[in-house]
Amino acid sequence: MAGLLGRAQGGPRQNRHPCDQPFGHCDTLSRRAKQRAIVLSTPRATTSRPPARYNLPMDVYLGALLIFLLRITDVSIGTLRVIYMVRGRRLPAAALGFLEAGVFILAISTALRDLGNPIKMLGYACGFAVGTMLGITLENWIASGWLMVRIISIDKAESLMEALRNEGFGVTAVRGEGREGQRLILFLVTPRRNGRQILRIVQAWDPDAFVTVEPVATAIGGHIPHVAAPASVRK
Repeated sequence: MAGLLGRAQGGPRQNRHPCDQPFGHCDTLSRRAKQRAIVLSTPRATTSRPPARYNLPMDVYLGALLIFLLRITDVSIGTLRVIYMVRGRRLPAAALGFLEAGVFILAISTALRDLGNPIKMLGYACGFAVGTMLGITLENWIASGWLMVRIISIDKAESLMEALRNEGFGVTAVRGEGREGQRLILFLVTPRRNGRQILRIVQAWDPDAFVTVEPVATAIGGHIPHVAAPASVRK
């Protein structure tokens, strides 16, 4: 009995299994082991690289440029369509509307692929602004439609009327009462492409003449020759 107690007290300590401890201690060790395993198995946070599209900013700029060009085309066609529609030109307005809708769908679908990209949004807005100006410029260059020019000259109305008629324009003179007496009021209707030519003739003969120009929706009958405008009119 004493030998057994001596070995128990002074002898080498035997390794015990963790589950030989009091009740519940084994479960605590198991939970700690699991938590440690989870922590060790969790990958360390590393600096993630941005998507490839941000690594290549040229793709973003090309996309914005494409949206810009499509929007210019779309708005330019739309401006021309509205102008022709107001003038009652149904066939050109319908054809331009068809083209406008197709280009608009292509532009908006390209822009919606990345709504959070400010560069593409900037290209969309700039394309709208530039397209509006380009549409008006194209309409002025095409110069379709008619103009009514009204001229009031103080003392050179008759010579100015003869100069315009010699250039092939039909001029109608009407007498009117002004602040300083009677004046001749000259009226003429001409295609828009000849508007600048008429203004140059008036300025050459009477720089002090009062001139107003108004658009005409429709012109029927009368003496409206198709005078060829000089090349400098279309700028």
